Amino acid sequence: MYIWVILATFLAMLASYSLSVRPDMREITVVPVAEATLGKFMAQHKAAKKYAIYHRGINNCTKEGEEEKHYLCYDNNIMFNGYGEIALENYLEFGQELDGRYKTQIFCLNIQLNTIVQCASSDVRRFVVTYGEIPERWQNSNSETFQPVSDFLNAMRNMTDAGEEFGYMVKATNEEINDTENNPSGSDFRLVGRMGNEIIFVPSAILGQSDFRSSCIDEDGTNAKCIVYISGA
Repeated sequence: MYIWVILATFLAMLASYSLSVRPDMREITVVPVAEATLGKFMAQHKAAKKYAIYHRGINNCTKEGEEEKHYLCYDNNIMFNGYGEIALENYLEFGQELDGRYKTQIFCLNIQLNTIVQCASSDVRRFVVTYGEIPERWQNSNSETFQPVSDFLNAMRNMTDAGEEFGYMVKATNEEINDTENNPSGSDFRLVGRMGNEIIFVPSAILGQSDFRSSCIDEDGTNAKCIVYISGA
């Protein structure tokens, strides 16, 4: 009996070699690993958004002389990196964690998005921005520029909704830079989003901020290496 069991097992192994590989094998084995890597990035960004919303409440900073108007009460240098000056752990969903690989900043910009202004200014646009280098494992080694591999792109599509300003940075073309309707700040870098055809520009004021620039753009200003998530606050 034992011999028949061994023989049946052997025949089953031989038969398995003739089976074709599942067409969705990478989707069920590799993409979830990319999603797990991206999950901490997304968790940090969403926690920072909650922080920003919480600190816009009625008990926060009021601009002098305007008692009925309430403003976000922090300066433009506020930054989160998982273990920074403010513990984002308090704003995470249950079971989520941070690893400190990415940076999140809150920016207050003018309407044209080309200048950083005080958060208590009038006509200010506030943004929560999370950014960091594409993890080495998920970089496309066959590309001359920093781009993620297809598995990571699939993870990006799976974990973000349409309309969200999230993607990896690329150098904009001259035509895109001069497109004042879609690019009012004259930004020279844009994002390739979840579907690859969105028009999303990183505001020029954010590109010029020292922490962001040193993290995401080469010294010669021609190549970018980050994934970026931008949300209004």
